[in-house]
Amino acid sequence: MEEKEMRCPWCGGSLEKGLLRGGTYCFVRDGTESPLLYGYFKTQIEGEGYVAFFNWKKFPPAYACRSCRKIILPY
Repeated sequence: MEEKEMRCPWCGGSLEKGLLRGGTYCFVRDGTESPLLYGYFKTQIEGEGYVAFFNWKKFPPAYACRSCRKIILPY
């Protein structure tokens, strides 16, 4: 089955498919204190004001728009 080309939701341009590689990433909502993260046995932890990824074993798919300089990470 052919994969549909993904388009940037900001500019409509083409997105490059790849992987997010690294150790640990955490999105923390504005106004939320950074959490102490002790979930290294999991690959993802969600809390009231944050989403944390521990992806040293499995790298999640991500999409980059070179025009907007944004990366989209579905989770």
